[in-house]
Amino acid sequence: MKLFFVFLLAAMGGQDLFAQRSEVGLLLGVSAPRARTPELRFTRGTTLSANYGLRLREWKTAALYFEAPFLATPQHRIESGAGEATRDIATIYLTPGLRLKFAPKGRISPYVAGGGGWALFEQSTLRLDGRANEAPRTLSRGAMDIGGGVDVRVWRFLRARGEVRSFVSGNAGLNTPVRGSRQQTIFVGGGLAFGF
Repeated sequence: MKLFFVFLLAAMGGQDLFAQRSEVGLLLGVSAPRARTPELRFTRGTTLSANYGLRLREWKTAALYFEAPFLATPQHRIESGAGEATRDIATIYLTPGLRLKFAPKGRISPYVAGGGGWALFEQSTLRLDGRANEAPRTLSRGAMDIGGGVDVRVWRFLRARGEVRSFVSGNAGLNTPVRGSRQQTIFVGGGLAFGF
């Protein structure tokens, strides 16, 4: 009976019944914002990443995906000699875009990706000198990302994933002068990707 049902679906155009059009990646890693001045440096922060991908097109040697990467870092402490600087920040990035995966049906599948969207910074309520922080509590900024990684098939629907991305956005509320109007953050992580 089960075999009949599978054949029926295939006859009705279900030849892609077992094709994995979607995937979800769950990664754990670290992110490191670039120092803004010699006196103003950020610590690395533990970062959680979730990424949904939908295959738009597939060829023999590559596949194109729409993707929506989401990254969250609960805390980057700020190390500075300037007492008026914000004590720490939390960050969220959501940057939908495209991913080009090579050898998508192979055991090892490298990829490149990029997109643009939104960054949210939440500044601490205190400055480094212990006084109340005058910077806005939260700031939303435009953001973009570019990066790449590799998937290694572990099982039919499961892949191990390693990834590096660079996120560029407007500045967080640091409550002290910095060079330039852009903040760059590098993310390095690893985890699992599930196809369905």
